[in-house]
Amino acid sequence: MSARPRLSPRRSTSGGAASVWLIALLVALVATVQIRSEAEVERSLVGIDTTSLAFLIDDLHRANESLQAESADLDQRKATLESRWKGWCLCTVRAW
Repeated sequence: MSARPRLSPRRSTSGGAASVWLIALLVALVATVQIRSEAEVERSLVGIDTTSLAFLIDDLHRANESLQAESADLDQRKATLESRWKGWCLCTVRAW
């Protein structure tokens, strides 16, 4: 009969506990920042007339459209550069 080696009991890793603690800390931090930001926005909008608020919303809408256009342009540029890079790599490999 062969003697089986005794398995040591599993030890809980401190790395897992530290990860959970870090995630909980980050969630608490993000929640605190979010709540404070919302409170600041509410304070800044108290007493503002509807016309000024409408202009602010319109400005935000225009800025959002501008950012979307820039994002689409950057995506197109990225695709162009990636296709050129792949073509260049293939040409370099074939030249060897």
